[in-house]
Amino acid sequence: MTVPTVSVVMATYNRCAFLPRVLDALLADPGVTELVVVVDGCRDGSLELLERVRRDDPRVVAHWQQNAGASLAQQRGIELATGDVVLMFDDDQIAGPGLASGHAQHHADRSGLVVVGYVPPPPLEPDATFVQRDYVTAYAEDCRRFEAGAPVLEQLWGGNLSLRREDMLRVGWASNRFPHRYHYDWDFGLRCIEAGLTGVYDGSLTALHEYHRTPAQFRREAREQGRALRLLADLHPGLTDSTRYHHRGRIIGRIQRLARRPRASELIARALVAAAATLHRLHRYGLEALAGNLLWYVEAQRGAIEEHGRLTGGRR
Repeated sequence: MTVPTVSVVMATYNRCAFLPRVLDALLADPGVTELVVVVDGCRDGSLELLERVRRDDPRVVAHWQQNAGASLAQQRGIELATGDVVLMFDDDQIAGPGLASGHAQHHADRSGLVVVGYVPPPPLEPDATFVQRDYVTAYAEDCRRFEAGAPVLEQLWGGNLSLRREDMLRVGWASNRFPHRYHYDWDFGLRCIEAGLTGVYDGSLTALHEYHRTPAQFRREAREQGRALRLLADLHPGLTDSTRYHHRGRIIGRIQRLARRPRASELIARALVAAAATLHRLHRYGLEALAGNLLWYVEAQRGAIEEHGRLTGGRR
């Protein structure tokens, strides 16, 4: 079978300083037919950088739009793409050698696939905070499950994945029903299941994820994840766990119940951030991770409660 052409699609926002590394790694792969980058409303010089790169490599397609969020920017990139296969990529990832070529080979052999590669963060530093440790642990666990044959599409990771462009357009990367900026890739994966597509994990398709978050960003993301999880359960009953943000342990579950009210949730979250910082300074990383884990459950629950209010108009 003929190897399909590949369009890499990426949205970017305020990463001009990092973009050259991202672009260089992707463009080094002759399997990249075109690289479509949508600048999502930022004025940091990214568009000008892309236009300069395009003068040397016409495979680059640069597009600027008013800020609309990552999923809508990526959707616009998919619409602009012309390749047989669309490879979704994030602007904080560095592609490994032959990444696009490897994705193309999967689609040459079979149709109806969603191919997911491996995107590990940098190795943990000895003094890494609970935020970095939590991400590394969660991602490694998901990849172990995928390697063991667990379904890929039920908890889809959105960077470094590919599918035929006609399948992407049929399913739709962005959804008007899902306005949240987190877990829209999970929503897409669940819609792929409903569309009859098959998920495939290939750990040899590697990119490095330059993941960095502060505790304040962790809190915001945890709350947004809780909102998204609540909506996922509403949109895809039976396909996702509606209680993922409820901890089943006695102690953490009890603290979660105490944190159901907004004021209590805020006080508990602040206390946990302070406790994690203190434990980090004391090099008590295990206890710091426990505080961070509890912080996630408190904030995710708060987000789920807020989303429930939005969906029901405030009804219990």
